[in-house]
Amino acid sequence: FSVVPGGRWESTGAGLAGTFDKDSTVLSASSYSNVRVQATVRFGTGAYYGELLNRDLMPEKGYGGAGSVLLRSTPDGSSAYYVNLDPNLRVVRVFKLVDGAFTVVASVPAALSHGVGYALDASVDGNRITVALDGTQLIDATDSSLSSGRVGVNVFDGRAAYQDVVVTPLP
Repeated sequence: FSVVPGGRWESTGAGLAGTFDKDSTVLSASSYSNVRVQATVRFGTGAYYGELLNRDLMPEKGYGGAGSVLLRSTPDGSSAYYVNLDPNLRVVRVFKLVDGAFTVVASVPAALSHGVGYALDASVDGNRITVALDGTQLIDATDSSLSSGRVGVNVFDGRAAYQDVVVTPLP
């Protein structure tokens, strides 16, 4: 895998954990058109004492962060679909980054918390993007901006851990 643009990623008992005060992404070497990514995601799985952008929203010990699974990403992460879980904003959403511009494709409120593991199931098949959390389908959206690319995991403004990540190419 490759890390863009920076941040610290490590293999831990909590899985692949990333810490950064901005966006940091780990991307696969393989590229996919239609793909399903499943993972257990947990935010704030360890103390982070760095300078956080949203430190006023974080619990006392400096825990926090949000994260995303990336679908159809360019090798440098400059374009991708982000399946974003944000316990700070209490939302699950899909947004796309194309040519430096973020656009929300779909968004739903969700009672997400730090320190809790969530079973995320995200897929892109043709122009259809689906997202389920803990077995409940939350998003079923369409967008045809991106046709293929790498998959990845992301941390934003804190710490996120991804465990039992399964990537399945779809026909």
